[in-house]
Amino acid sequence: MGAIDTLKRILSPASGGSYGSIELQQVIEAGERKAAELVQARNTLNEQRANLLVDGTDADVDQVDAELATIHRDAERTEARLSELQRRLEEAKRREHAAAMDAAYKRALAHQAAEKVGVERYVELAGQVRDILLEIQAHSELRMAENEFLRAGGDTRKVKPASIALGRYSSVVTNECVLPDPNLGFGWKIWPIHYGHGAAGLLAAAREKAAAAAVE
Repeated sequence: MGAIDTLKRILSPASGGSYGSIELQQVIEAGERKAAELVQARNTLNEQRANLLVDGTDADVDQVDAELATIHRDAERTEARLSELQRRLEEAKRREHAAAMDAAYKRALAHQAAEKVGVERYVELAGQVRDILLEIQAHSELRMAENEFLRAGGDTRKVKPASIALGRYSSVVTNECVLPDPNLGFGWKIWPIHYGHGAAGLLAAAREKAAAAAVE
């Protein structure tokens, strides 16, 4: 199928106008090449006509004039069709851009929904981690208090942190992590904190015990 026939087919109401920007761009490029060929053919015929006016017959001139009229009409139609296709190309680009943006927005909403599930799950698990950290922190303070009680009583034994006993030299309770604060509902803070919340009573009792042992 020639470029002109392709232009006619795409611009025909029967086509439905459902062409994308890539196909339209390809057709436009083919149409532009055809338009350039028509211009070249017209220039060639004009040269022939000029020569025939000097030494040709009227019939020869009439034939060239008929060919020129056909080429001129084809060139005008090609130019008009290219103009319309260019308009449709811009329209297709806007439509495809809008579709791409809509698709990206829907994907973002889907990611948000998955993110929400993750955050809700994190809040649930983080609360459990927070309580574990508080428990570790409380026992750590109690262990240190008992060690102080031993030292005050003249006993040289000392119980090391669980992290060292487990072969690890960095205690989990010294690491910083963002966890929900039980005093703030869904509020957040950096955990663990020293001497905080549920461990406070145990720590106070441990310190009192250690202080009393030191006095004795």
